[in-house]
Amino acid sequence: MKPIGKILEEITIESSVGYNETIEKLRLQQGPCSDENSFGVRVWFSCSKKGVIHFTNSSGKYGYSIYSVEGRVIEQNGKTYVKIYSTKNRFEKFDRWLSVILGVLLVLFAVAQTLLDQTIFQIENVLLLALWIFSIATTIHNTRHSEKNKEFDLDVYKNEIIERVEAIKRWDD
Repeated sequence: MKPIGKILEEITIESSVGYNETIEKLRLQQGPCSDENSFGVRVWFSCSKKGVIHFTNSSGKYGYSIYSVEGRVIEQNGKTYVKIYSTKNRFEKFDRWLSVILGVLLVLFAVAQTLLDQTIFQIENVLLLALWIFSIATTIHNTRHSEKNKEFDLDVYKNEIIERVEAIKRWDD
């Protein structure tokens, strides 16, 4: 089963041990990545009992990233492989831009309503507007940052999977 989203790149690595043992050893290596992504965050490597590899935040929740890397442990022709997929989540990008558009419309509506009612801006309204504007600006900044640094981030995650699969070869050293 392939991951959801547009696959940008697919890499296949052969494992030196069998299917179940590969999953077991990848599960033993779960935890924080050795390198930080472009946001300066160390995400967590995780592998399910079915051999699905994801990167999550420290609480185990999947991140909401436009670009991500996933993996699958598979067995073909008696050999075990780890397939690595670099993906682009179109829905996440759409969701971010939709939230920006709705946020801008909400701010414009709030300002227009205040002007039509001829009420003076109250401190609560000003703080709420500032919070909405900050949220919109943060979403735009993070989206642009993700686009700009996608190659770096994808390489960090791919290398994490590759390093852990290669570590299986040296498991008993």
